[in-house]
Amino acid sequence: MFRVGSRFASILPGRGRGGADMKAIALVQPPHEPAMAGTFFGYLLGEGWDVQGFGAQEDVPDDVAAETEFILAALARVDASLIDRCRKLRLIQVPGHGFEHVDVEAARAAGVPVATVASSGAEAHTVAEWAILMAGAASRRLTEGHNALARGEFANVTLMQEGVFELAGKTIGIVGLGRIGREVAKRARGFDMKIVYHDAYRPGPDVELQLGAEYRELDELLREADVVTLHVPATGKTKALIGARELEMMKPEAILVNTSRGPVVDHDALVDALRSKSIRAAALDVYDPEPPPPDDALLALDNVTFSPHMAGVTAESLLRILQAAMANCNRVARGEEPLDVVEEGTEH
Repeated sequence: MFRVGSRFASILPGRGRGGADMKAIALVQPPHEPAMAGTFFGYLLGEGWDVQGFGAQEDVPDDVAAETEFILAALARVDASLIDRCRKLRLIQVPGHGFEHVDVEAARAAGVPVATVASSGAEAHTVAEWAILMAGAASRRLTEGHNALARGEFANVTLMQEGVFELAGKTIGIVGLGRIGREVAKRARGFDMKIVYHDAYRPGPDVELQLGAEYRELDELLREADVVTLHVPATGKTKALIGARELEMMKPEAILVNTSRGPVVDHDALVDALRSKSIRAAALDVYDPEPPPPDDALLALDNVTFSPHMAGVTAESLLRILQAAMANCNRVARGEEPLDVVEEGTEH
C-alpha cells in the first residue's frame, strides 16, 4: 500500500487552504481544450488550488513539473517521462475507473499512488442502465431494423422471422457483482428476468437475497444465461476471461454484453462465434484495441450492437466522476490517505 507523500512527508500538514496553493496539472485529450479543463478542474477542487491544463505530458514545462503535486490524468498518457520530472508529486488521480494510460509501475517506483474513483459509485447505475439497454437492443434487433429502414427496407417481417425476443422471463448472467453488477441486477428485476451471477468474491447471502440473485460457477452461468453481461476490471486474471472455450458453452440464442474492458473478451474468438452464429449476438461498448481500426472484422458483422465506450458517460455521471476525483485530491491535500489506490498486481 502506498503511503501518501512517502518521499515528502514534511509537506503533508497544513498545506492547501491555509498556505500556498496546491499545484496540479490536468492532462486531457482532444477535443477537450487544456486551458479550459484546467480552469474547470480548479473550480471543482475549490479554493487553494492552482491547476494548469495540458494536452500531453510532453507539453508540460520542466519548471511546472518541478512544482506539481497532483496529476489529474484524464486518459492522456502518464509515464516515467513526466513522473520523474515531478519531484513533489503526491498523487496521480484518474477521473474514472480505467488506468491503462498510466504507468503504474513507474509511479510505484517513485513512491506515488495512482487512484481511481472505483468505490464512488459515480457511474454504477449509468453503466448498468446502458448494459440493459444494449441487451434489449440486441434482443430486439434494433440496430438491424434501424439500418434496414435507413436503406428503405421495411424489414419487420424479416427480422421477426430471424428471431426477436423479449428480456422478460429470460436469464441474465452477471459476471462481476460489484457496484455496477448489483445495479444491473436491480434493473434486470424490473424486466422480470431471472438473475444468476459469478464473482471471484462471493458476497453474503443477504446481498443475494436483496438482489434476488443466485450464485453460479462461471461455466454453469455461461451454459444457463440468455444474456451474459460482463462487469469486471481489466487485469491479468480477467484477460480473455471469455475466450473460445467460454463462447462455445453459451446458448446459440445467447447475447454477450461487454461494457467493462475490451481485453476481457478474446477478440478473434468472438468474431468466430458471431460469424458462425454459435452465439446469437453481441453488444459492445469496449474494444481491444480501442478504438477499433476501421477494418476490424467485428465492424462488418450485422449481429453486433456497438457504442463508442460511452456506457458510463452522461452529463450527470461525468460531473459525479469529476467530483469524486477532486474529493480524493482534497483528501490527500489534507494529509489523508487516498481512496481507491491501484494495488500492486492489478495493473497487469
